[in-house]
Amino acid sequence: MEVSRISHRVVYGVLGLLGLVIILVLWPRPGPLPDRLDGEPRPQPLAGPVVRVVDSDTIDVQLDGRKVRVRYIGMNTPETKHPIKRVEPCGPEAAEANRQLVEGKTVRLELDAQAWDRYQRQLA
Repeated sequence: MEVSRISHRVVYGVLGLLGLVIILVLWPRPGPLPDRLDGEPRPQPLAGPVVRVVDSDTIDVQLDGRKVRVRYIGMNTPETKHPIKRVEPCGPEAAEANRQLVEGKTVRLELDAQAWDRYQRQLA
């Protein structure tokens, strides 16, 4: 008697799981998400060679025949070139790591809603 209860429980469990999988597979999915919440398309990415690494979160990139200073979005690194602050711990090492990653290479810049910061650097 105990064996038949277990087998029924297993059968019903497997059937329930199978039904859930079928529902999840066949459930309609929404279309692609918009680039931005306001419905405006995201600006097209730019690409250009890095001509100078300023510090650990800022580089100079050649774009359309002119040099543009670019600040990385979403990165907060130790200061090395701040006009008021001293050189912070690990700042030179972070700048050197950035130099090894991008100096002389072509980079692709993804722009965001805010194009420039208060220091006239392109945010990308």
